[in-house]
Amino acid sequence: MIKELLQRDEIKVSLVGGICIILVAVFVKMIFHLEQVPFHQNGTLLALIFYLMTRGAFIKRKETPKWDNPLVWSLVLVFVSIVTVLLHVY
Repeated sequence: MIKELLQRDEIKVSLVGGICIILVAVFVKMIFHLEQVPFHQNGTLLALIFYLMTRGAFIKRKETPKWDNPLVWSLVLVFVSIVTVLLHVY
């Protein structure tokens, strides 16, 4: 059952998003000793919500765009997380 769940693209991207959100909190709070990042300012969460909302539109189509795969969206989430940390540090 777990193996079947991990084969779904939404689960893969959501796991990467969750890990990124936790790492942003750890970097900002523990390493840089800044105040915690509010959820509405966390770009990773917003990008993850955007992915999940647009995912339904692509499932209905027969052909999906080339950029609609979990690796691309995972890289987007990692990039947005890095930018979020950098914006709060500087």
